[in-house]
Amino acid sequence: MIRKLAIELLMVAGLALILGLIGPFGTYALPVGARIAYWLIFGIVGYAIFRPLIVVGSWVAESLNIPRFAGVGLALLVAAVPMTMLVALLLWGFDLAKALSSDGLPLLYAQVWLIGFMINGFFMLVLPAKPDGNVKQLASAPPVSLHSDQTPPPPTLPSMQPLPSLADRLPPDFGAVIALKGEDHYVRVFDAARSALLLIRLRDAITAVGEANGARVHRSWWVARHGVASVHKEGREARIILVDGTQVPVSREGLTLIRALGWL
Repeated sequence: MIRKLAIELLMVAGLALILGLIGPFGTYALPVGARIAYWLIFGIVGYAIFRPLIVVGSWVAESLNIPRFAGVGLALLVAAVPMTMLVALLLWGFDLAKALSSDGLPLLYAQVWLIGFMINGFFMLVLPAKPDGNVKQLASAPPVSLHSDQTPPPPTLPSMQPLPSLADRLPPDFGAVIALKGEDHYVRVFDAARSALLLIRLRDAITAVGEANGARVHRSWWVARHGVASVHKEGREARIILVDGTQVPVSREGLTLIRALGWL
């Protein structure tokens, strides 16, 4: 995580240098050094405001089972408000009344949002989230019962270099895996008492732990059947309660799948 933050901050600094040399949005009139300093401060402060809200927007999209770009887009609109006020205070000599009454405030907001949108889009292009695979790959698995004492046979992997076992990546005293959650470029692995964060794609983690031992119930979640304490269905929505109390959202495709597997 620290390495990723360092990379993103270096990217912000690089973009600030480029914008400082170009001088967009009326900043070309400033001296080159002042332009670069302006955009560097703008970039770092903007990162501190935009990045946490974008993460929150992604969580909201995941919780509501809506497209990620919708949650991120809403986060950008919200994040642009405090950033616009900071820039306005800087431009109008920290006179709040003058900044709020300025006719140029809506245009400034649009410019701040546009810059945030472009920088976030650049991040998504350079650091794309790893694909998580397709839930439908599990749909052909034979139905299993949560109460079955039989252990299904291990899945047959394609003829390729075998993936390292998750056990090799986890602490020696880590318990049986009950769930996997995709978090950007990482996967959070749960046992009944704790969790660990691994740098691995979710679909690779599912393959390593054994797809037949559970189900992909959400684009970001795989759940082992022995880790399920209960399944709650409310209308067209459902959620799984793990044995450690963690609540797992179930997508529409996941609901169809767990119904076919006899989890409901």
